[in-house]
Amino acid sequence: MNSVNQPCAICWDEIKESPGTRRSEIAAALARKIRINDTTTVVRLQPCTHEYHHACISNWVKISSRCPIDRRLITGSTPSMTRPVDLRKELFKAIEGNRIEDVEDILATGFNPDQRSFLDRRNPLTLSLKQQRWEIAALLIRAGLTTNSKVAQNNLGLMYLYGLGVEQNNAEALTWFYKAADHGNAKSQNNLGLMYLNGLCVEQNYAEALNWFHKAADRGDPEAQNNLGSLYVRGLGVEKNYAWAFTWFRKAASQGYSSAQNNLGWMYAKGLGVTKNYAEALTWFCKSAKQESAAAQNNLSRILRGLPLEAEQNRVEAFIWFRKAAKNGDASAQNILGWMYFKGLGVEQNYGEALTWFRKAADQGHAAAQSNLGWMYYQGLGIEQNHTEALTWYDKAANQGHADAQHSLGWMHQHGLGVEQSYAEALAWYRKSADQEHVAAQNNLGYLYLMGLGVEQNYAEALFWFCKSADQGNAVAQYQLGCMHLKGLGTEQNYTVGLTWLEKAARQGHIPAQKNLARLHRNSPGLEQSSC
Repeated sequence: MNSVNQPCAICWDEIKESPGTRRSEIAAALARKIRINDTTTVVRLQPCTHEYHHACISNWVKISSRCPIDRRLITGSTPSMTRPVDLRKELFKAIEGNRIEDVEDILATGFNPDQRSFLDRRNPLTLSLKQQRWEIAALLIRAGLTTNSKVAQNNLGLMYLYGLGVEQNNAEALTWFYKAADHGNAKSQNNLGLMYLNGLCVEQNYAEALNWFHKAADRGDPEAQNNLGSLYVRGLGVEKNYAWAFTWFRKAASQGYSSAQNNLGWMYAKGLGVTKNYAEALTWFCKSAKQESAAAQNNLSRILRGLPLEAEQNRVEAFIWFRKAAKNGDASAQNILGWMYFKGLGVEQNYGEALTWFRKAADQGHAAAQSNLGWMYYQGLGIEQNHTEALTWYDKAANQGHADAQHSLGWMHQHGLGVEQSYAEALAWYRKSADQEHVAAQNNLGYLYLMGLGVEQNYAEALFWFCKSADQGNAVAQYQLGCMHLKGLGTEQNYTVGLTWLEKAARQGHIPAQKNLARLHRNSPGLEQSSC
């Protein structure tokens, strides 16, 4: 025990303090309510080390478990207070509030988080896993806690699978998925199916994947039902069966699972496992598109564009449906309606109307509509051309991760349209878009590396991005790839491979590729064409 000659931070009235130190209003209010009996014993708090009169802090902790000065959790004191803080209770509060520092402070005292009374069956690790407090869960795991909750065990598997707060470990993930799956947890059964499907820490086994997906699907898990449908479509681990695929996609789609809704639309559009029905296909694509499914939005675009002439009535019906939804304020429907006016699908082409509906959706933060609105300003369609305004809308969409907008933003920075030219900015936006497999962005990124624009010239990197774009059928990238192989840039010189890529580009009508091929054949009459 120590003695002091001045009041503590709770009870003092004449404040003798260093500049900038102020007693909190809470502390002042408490000091007026309590009677100080002991002003000689000093208590040093842990872990903050602030000192208070024993009586003051003992009364303080009746209403707060935090230091009056810095609000840090009190985990102990020297000497002990009359009424110590209930660390187990504070641990659960810290987990619910995701206060990682408090958990660290509690565990640093040597407190065993598994200490509890017979009636208190709560488990801190189970709570942290169910609430997906990954960093806290990792701390508790290192403190030696485990869990018997099947939901928590599944989440623990996810922690190890994705390296959330712990080192990524597929073997540990598999172990915890098995524990939960054996207790009937559908999510873990589905996750086991995915591990067997992809060969993660186990030998790839489609039959075993099918088995686990079936178990989870039978329990009503929509993701597993969708995965099961995909196996039936592809004939993996089971004989291909479109009727069964349709059944499982429908079960998952009826629960609102976006991927299944898109897949069900595709089955109706192709007539797989069900009679071809464009109206039903549109309905399911729309449901999925409303959940921001890029695949569904692309399928919706394709089906509206590719409906046979005898199905024009379906376009008109689709237009009526989308117009009704758009007028009710649905942003996805407004964007699609704008696109139908833009293309003249189910309605006479009208850029002004397209602009109106794109703007309504864009004002609601719809990324695709913002990108489309940017395109209208860029091209001057339905409105005076304005690159600055186009840049504004592309930027809004790009910052939401929209790949088309990111590519367009890169293009405008590369060419100084509506903004000062900057190859570095162009490179940054092309890379964001290319990482999402945007074919044109991959080609343009390759070009910047090829020419050393905004980045140090790097033929290997250029070759990499041209190859990714060329594999998706981009004729310009195929031509560039052909030239690089012919010249030996970024790779060993190889005329056969170079000619193969030039021929691919030439078949798509790429004029420079056609001219180069003709020149090569003139200069080398005995040169054989590739069989590709």
